[in-house]
Amino acid sequence: MPFAFIHNPLTNLPSLRVEHAYLTDDDVVVLIRNNEVLVSRHSPLLRVRDAGFIDHPALLQLGQHGSRRVFIHDSQDDTARLDDDWWDLRRMAVEMSSDLASIAAQACAINHWHKNHQFCGKCGNHTCLGNEHSRVCTNNACNNITYPRVDPAIIVSVVNENDEILLGRKASWEPGIYSVIAGFLAHGESLENCVAREVKEETGVSIDTVEYVSSQPWPFPGAIMIGYHATAKNQSIDLTDDELQDAIWISRQVLLEKVEKREMKLSIKYSISRYLLERWLNDKL
Repeated sequence: MPFAFIHNPLTNLPSLRVEHAYLTDDDVVVLIRNNEVLVSRHSPLLRVRDAGFIDHPALLQLGQHGSRRVFIHDSQDDTARLDDDWWDLRRMAVEMSSDLASIAAQACAINHWHKNHQFCGKCGNHTCLGNEHSRVCTNNACNNITYPRVDPAIIVSVVNENDEILLGRKASWEPGIYSVIAGFLAHGESLENCVAREVKEETGVSIDTVEYVSSQPWPFPGAIMIGYHATAKNQSIDLTDDELQDAIWISRQVLLEKVEKREMKLSIKYSISRYLLERWLNDKL
């Protein structure tokens, strides 16, 4: 599939914190600062001896890449900056190999999860690192264990009987950008029901058939986009929940003309959103 973050080559390893003194020259580390990754020689995998640690922190073990262990560290301001080349994941998706971008995406997602689960959601005490990247409550009377969660979201290309596609845009997006419809799964809901509900809530369009297409990890900060194609029962659009600023049915010809005239923009190339749209444009449904 021609989108990012789906080719993660890492082999899982126990979630250990390893002191700097016990690292080897073969070990590599992903340095993260505010969800950006330090890149050197067009790679996020920095040799430990090149990472420039000042306070020799313990590093969190993420996995193994070939014969090398991969660690992550939330750097904040405690590292020598090398060439200060900090990349966000969107840039990595476009300019870096799929394997390396996928490793960086997993590193950012798991780092974000650990940073935001420092306290027990049950009793409020501090947590410590457990197995399989879990967080364990340090209160012996509680001992609650929390595992990393992934937020499932559906994304769907909806086509009507005239072979037009349903696109929407949010007010917060850059002017001209339109995308296929997406939304998060609710508790007690199947993915197929989620597709129907989200499309109905956001656009007023009812769904007839639903077909699974593919999925994409979406580390912003920790979701997975589950892609579908659907056909519509009706064409009437009704924006009732204020989720979208606009929604339209549009044909291939009109869409391509508007893109060429720069009146509309498509979602970013590495995304499953763009893949679903181009799948329809290329008539590969």
